[in-house]
Amino acid sequence: MRIDDWCCLGRTVPEESKKYGLKVCSVGYSAELKAFMRVYPLPLECDIKQRTICQLELARNPSDSRDESWKLTRESEDAGIVEVGTPREKEDVVVWLEKHLSPSIADLNDRRRSIGVLKLPTEALEGILRQRKTPDVSDPEQQLFFEDIDENFGQGTISVAPYLEFRDAAGPHCIQLREWGCYEFLRKNPTKTDQLWSAMRIDKADSDVYLVVGNMSNHRKVWLVISYFVQVRSKPEKGLFDDEPD
Repeated sequence: MRIDDWCCLGRTVPEESKKYGLKVCSVGYSAELKAFMRVYPLPLECDIKQRTICQLELARNPSDSRDESWKLTRESEDAGIVEVGTPREKEDVVVWLEKHLSPSIADLNDRRRSIGVLKLPTEALEGILRQRKTPDVSDPEQQLFFEDIDENFGQGTISVAPYLEFRDAAGPHCIQLREWGCYEFLRKNPTKTDQLWSAMRIDKADSDVYLVVGNMSNHRKVWLVISYFVQVRSKPEKGLFDDEPD
């Protein structure tokens, strides 16, 4: 199947899969199909930027039964990906996300979705850095996330993994942020890891964060943050007499 309007929402940090080798997972949407679409595996050389519009040749992934999951029909040098037009404006992407919000991860589980969008005020988010899995340090929760992959990206240079703590309509969560750009920041700034949240702008007041989340193929109720969009809240327009003294 050919998709002509796939808009990239984000890519995960490269992961060493036992089946596919070092690959990337990307999530986007097709406005024409009115659907989110996960594309995996992607070769590392496919440098698709956020909001890029692409034409893709896709087929169902026989090893992934999730409705939103697809794979490229070939893995040649160009991988069957053609960028078309200019990147979609951030405001247009936010409009799409706003139309496809979920109140909670529990709601996504109930509806058997594997990709969703949560909207939270920045004041409701807390960024946490946890020690990454090393030969000497084993985080049981992290092993649950990655028991089927060998997490090699940035080993020796990235000592921590970023998590986001928040409460949605159904309760509290602390889930790992797997957006590639965040790991690139940690790799390039090993002595400034605590500045990640400022670089992401999730510490910015008067803003909302749209979290694009996806679950794990082998753990359908375990979720990761794949990407995010920060949008400054629009201020209500003043009325004609708002500044009048009482």
